[in-house]
Amino acid sequence: MQRSAKHSSHQWQRHSLRSVRSLSTRGSGKCVHKRGATGACRKAQVFETTNCTAWSSMKERLLETSAHVVMGQELKILDHDVVEAARWAHTHGWKSAITPALRTEREGVSSGTAIFARRAVGMEQVIEDSWVIVPGRATAAKLCMGPKGGMVVISVYLIDSIG
Repeated sequence: MQRSAKHSSHQWQRHSLRSVRSLSTRGSGKCVHKRGATGACRKAQVFETTNCTAWSSMKERLLETSAHVVMGQELKILDHDVVEAARWAHTHGWKSAITPALRTEREGVSSGTAIFARRAVGMEQVIEDSWVIVPGRATAAKLCMGPKGGMVVISVYLIDSIG
């Protein structure tokens, strides 16, 4: 009696998997459903953080990555370059939240953070009228993805020194 119950349960599972596959495939053999990927074919949301040391390096990374969200530090984008950087990101399929870099005492450029999300991901400001949490050091954005209600993502560039 117990053996047949297991057997019939196993048969039902195999049948239901076949049904899901037949409903989910569109000729390519991939698990594609009209509402998106299903089961084992569902891909995780990928987050990446990178200290790129310059905007040029961050642009290269954004062109290469398969991540959905990239948090960048040390972009060295000054106030007057933020609009152009956001325009470049949008042209290449990214939404952006950018905190400008700071001028150092010796007139150099240091810090600057950003959050980049694929254009399909909703992005909102956490603080009214600003992405900036700490000037030059921290950017925050609410992303409309993941858990119900979305999530807040923060990109932080901290000061570290020896001695």
